[in-house]
Amino acid sequence: MKNKTMRIIALICLGVFVYIFFKEGPVLIWNLLKEIAWYNWMILFFLRFVYLNLRTVNWGLICKQYDIKSSYGDLLKARVAGYAVGFISPQPKIGAEAVRALVLDKVSRRKVFASVVVDKTTELLSTIGLIVIGVIIAVLVFNMPLGLKMTFMGLAAFLVLFITYLYRKQKKGFFIWLLDLMKKLKVHPKRFENERDKIKDADIYISEFYGIHKKTFVQVFLLYMVQFFLWAFEYHITLLTVGIQGVSYPESLLILALSNLSFTLPAVPGSFGIYEITFVTIFKILSIPISMGITFILIRRVLGLTISGIGILPLLKGKTRRKLREKKLSLPFQEK
Repeated sequence: MKNKTMRIIALICLGVFVYIFFKEGPVLIWNLLKEIAWYNWMILFFLRFVYLNLRTVNWGLICKQYDIKSSYGDLLKARVAGYAVGFISPQPKIGAEAVRALVLDKVSRRKVFASVVVDKTTELLSTIGLIVIGVIIAVLVFNMPLGLKMTFMGLAAFLVLFITYLYRKQKKGFFIWLLDLMKKLKVHPKRFENERDKIKDADIYISEFYGIHKKTFVQVFLLYMVQFFLWAFEYHITLLTVGIQGVSYPESLLILALSNLSFTLPAVPGSFGIYEITFVTIFKILSIPISMGITFILIRRVLGLTISGIGILPLLKGKTRRKLREKKLSLPFQEK
């Protein structure tokens, strides 16, 4: 029922965006897109691949502590494949992780699963931290109604509480706790109960990382913070590319921080609709012309879909496809 409601909201948001698109004028927006030089596209694609490579480096640092001996090329392939699946899945923040855990071969599946969970949690910690910074910038710098300011602050506080709770639970055994909670709620697939010992082993791998490899955890956390600022720079270049003059880097950081909220809502693949209307709202707050804002949104979609296409290609190849078919019946923490 909840997913159906979210899909209805997403469709309404998409409908509103389409209305705004036609109100602004498809011809005007098309002309703005045509004015973008080919070398601007090359710069944006280059920045996107740099970002993905840096995220792969982060994951590699965690894998090293788990003694996972996959090559950098294999990690990058898994990362890009995960990006592709995440971009087209109903829950972008989670959908990619199962693919990452399954694509790597000749490694301990439980250790890979643990490395993915730690990597994603660390990324969320840094992202939420910078979302909070973005909210503070919005509240202090921009003239907004008090109700909107309180909404932003309340949402930021909720995210901080959520990620703190998740982090503390992982240090004590998150997935066993989740399994027990499902049992109490009588939502308890027998398949998961049969894998309790394996889930417990995965929990141990995760909790031990936070206790033993604190230096690596802090290193990866700081690297994700740096990459968030690089991502904001990528947004800044995109804004300048579409001809939005006078926009400051803090404003680009704010746009990135607030737009990330759209990807936390499970709705439709790629958050279509919610993603677009979130950006339109932010551009309205910043007094950015809507036609240029829509052009920005379309550019980001083209970048994401193109790299998603590249990421999906390896999954369609015979050998990789057979591996995924063999593994799809098993859980990510099960050994081969």
